[in-house]
Amino acid sequence: MADSNISGILCPNENLKFEDLDESRIHWAIRQALELGRLKDGAYTRDPIAILEKFKVLKNGVFSNAAAVLFGKDFFYYHNCIIRLARFRGTNKREFIDNQQIEGNIFDLLNEVTPFFLKHLSVSSRFEGMYRKDELEVPINALRECCSNALAHMDWRKTASVGVAIYDDRIEIENAGLLPEDIPAEQLTYGSQILDSHTSEPPNETIARVMYYSGVIEHWGRGLSIIFEECNRAGLPQPTVTDERGVVRVTFKRPNLSGQKNGTINEPINEPINEPINEPIKSLTEIENIVLSIIKGNPGISRKKIVPLSEKSEATVRRALKVLGDLGFIEYRGSNKTGGFFSL
Repeated sequence: MADSNISGILCPNENLKFEDLDESRIHWAIRQALELGRLKDGAYTRDPIAILEKFKVLKNGVFSNAAAVLFGKDFFYYHNCIIRLARFRGTNKREFIDNQQIEGNIFDLLNEVTPFFLKHLSVSSRFEGMYRKDELEVPINALRECCSNALAHMDWRKTASVGVAIYDDRIEIENAGLLPEDIPAEQLTYGSQILDSHTSEPPNETIARVMYYSGVIEHWGRGLSIIFEECNRAGLPQPTVTDERGVVRVTFKRPNLSGQKNGTINEPINEPINEPINEPIKSLTEIENIVLSIIKGNPGISRKKIVPLSEKSEATVRRALKVLGDLGFIEYRGSNKTGGFFSL
C-alpha cells in the first residue's frame, strides 16, 4: 500500500488496491452479517466488490483508508494499526511481565485480546444450581466490548494506538480521542440518564458500521452500558471513564481473588495488591485451544463437524465447547438443526 493522504480515515487512497486487502476477512464479515440478519442475502453478498461498496469503503472504484484499517494485510503506512498489550508487575509501569505490540486490521487485533486476557487474568468459579460456571475475574464480554469501542472510536489521525494495560489492581484500556463535548466523563456512570439517553456519535462512522454488521459491535450507542451491566452482574465495582490530554481511558478494578469463598468473589478490591499475580488459576487446555482454532477458521461450524477435525471424541469436544462458551470465547447461533459455533 502506498501512502496517499492517510491522515483521514475516510479519505480515498488511489494507491490502495483490492489485492492489498484480506479477501477471506471480507467474506468472514459477510457471513457474520448474514448470520445475524444485518444484511439480506442476495447476489451482492457473494461479490466482495459489491459488499465493499455497501460498506462504503469503496466509491467510484477508489478505496478509502478505512478499507485498509478494516481488511488490510500490509500496514507499513498505517502505523496505528496495532494494539499494545502489557502486563505490569505491581501497580505502576516500572517492570513488564509481558509486553506485546500486535499489528493487523481491526478484526485481527480483536482476535488477539482474548488470549491475552486469559493468559494474565484469573478464572473464578461459581455454582448455578448443580452446574459450575467459570468466568474471568473481569467478564470477558465487558473487556472485549471495551476494546471494540476503543477501536471504533479511535482517532486514526493520531499516531497513538489502542492500549491494554493489566496491573495487579486494575485493567486500563485506552485510545486516542475525545468524548463528545456534551458528555462529561464524570457523568458516565451505571444507570445515569446521560448514558441511557445519549445518541451514538462514532467519529469513524464507516468503521463502526462495518463492525456492527459483522457483530463486533452489538448495539449502536450501548457500548458503555454493556460494560457497566456486565461488571454489575459480576458484582464488581463500576469501571471509571476519563478523558484527558486526547486520550479516553476506561479503568476496571480487579477483584481480590484471595477473598474468595466457596468459589465466588465476595468483595471487590479496595487497596492495591502487594504481591503480583504471576499465573492465572486456569488456562485453556490443549483440546480447548484446538476447538477454538477450528471455530475461528470455520465460523458457524457444527459440533459434529468439529469432532473429526479435532480427532477427539464427541464427549471431549462437548466439554471443550462448554468451557469455551462459559469463558466467553464462543457462542452458538441459530437453530439446533442448522446453527453453529462462532468465536467472539
